[in-house]
Amino acid sequence: MSSFPTKAFISEFLLVRGITSGPTEQSLYKYHVEEVEYEALKTVLSGKRYDLTNNIRKSYWCACFCLFVSERFRREYDAGGGGWSWQPFEEALGLSLSVSDHEAIVELGLRKFWKRPIRRQGNRRDLLGSLFVEGGLPWKLVQSDTHGFARAVKGGLKNYYHFKNLGKPTTDLMEDYLQYLPSSFRTEEFKQILAGIVEQLINIVEKTSISGMQNPVDYLDDVMPNWKNEFPIPLNEENGRVLISDWLKTAEEKRAEKEVMLATKSDFESMHFLASEIGQKLSVVSKIFLPNVINFSIDLKKLASTRFEVSIYEGDHILASASSVYG
Repeated sequence: MSSFPTKAFISEFLLVRGITSGPTEQSLYKYHVEEVEYEALKTVLSGKRYDLTNNIRKSYWCACFCLFVSERFRREYDAGGGGWSWQPFEEALGLSLSVSDHEAIVELGLRKFWKRPIRRQGNRRDLLGSLFVEGGLPWKLVQSDTHGFARAVKGGLKNYYHFKNLGKPTTDLMEDYLQYLPSSFRTEEFKQILAGIVEQLINIVEKTSISGMQNPVDYLDDVMPNWKNEFPIPLNEENGRVLISDWLKTAEEKRAEKEVMLATKSDFESMHFLASEIGQKLSVVSKIFLPNVINFSIDLKKLASTRFEVSIYEGDHILASASSVYG
C-alpha cells in the first residue's frame, strides 16, 4: 500500500469501475463494494485518526470512512443494541471521534467528495442516517422474517399492477408496508429504495422470459449481465440469489396474472391487507377501487333526482357508505 493509502484505495476503487473523472453522484451502494475492498477499507482506516487532521489526506480519509460506514451498515447492521450509533463503526476501526469530527467527516466525505446529499431530521442534519441510506437495505434485516423488509417487497410485487392501473406511483404502494419496518426505517428514503426494488423486479420480468424457471437468477446472469447493478443488497451471496429468485418468481406470477386480467378486464378492483395498530390485534383492511365513470341503463321515469349514493356491500350487508355522485 502506498504512503497515502486512502487516496490509493479511492483511485483504484474508481478505476476498476471505469470511473476516471471522479465520483458519479450515485448512491454509494450502487458502487457494489466487493468483500476484498471492504476488508481493505478497514485496513486503510484502522487507527488512522491523524489523517483526519491532515489537510492533504483528509478528503480521501473522509471519503473512505463514509464508504465504510454505509457498507458496514448494509452488510452487518442487525438492529441490535447500539446499532444506530457511531460506536460500532468506530470500534471496528479502533477510533474515537467527536461530534465535530462526525460533522466534518460527513460534510467533506459524503457531500463534497461523493457528491451525495446530507438528509435532515427535523431541524438538524441526520449525519449517521444519511450514511445508512447510502448503504441501501441492511442485508441481515432483509433476510429476517421479523423485520418486514422482504414482506414489503413481496407485498409491493403482489399489488404493483393494481396501483399502476390507478395511475399511482409505487412509492404510494410502499407506504402501506412501512408499518412492518423498524421505526428507524419508516422514512421517505427507505420507501423509495423499496419502491425501486419492486420496479426493477417488474421491469426484469417484463423484458425477459423466466416463467417456470427454478433458478431465474442464473438465467439473468447470462442474458442480462448488468441486471444486478441497481440492487441495494449484496447479490453475490448465495442466500441473496435465493431471495431474489423468490422475488422474481412472485413478480412473474403477477405479470402473468396481469395478462389474464387484461383479457377479462373489470372496472372494479379490491385489495386486502392484514394490519394492526400498536397494541391492537390484527385486522383485515380492504381498499376498494371504482372506475371514474360507470355506464348503466335506467328508467328515467323512476328517477326523482340524478343524485346517487355510493355504498359498499358484502352480500346483503352494507359495509360502508361513500360520497354522493351525480348522473
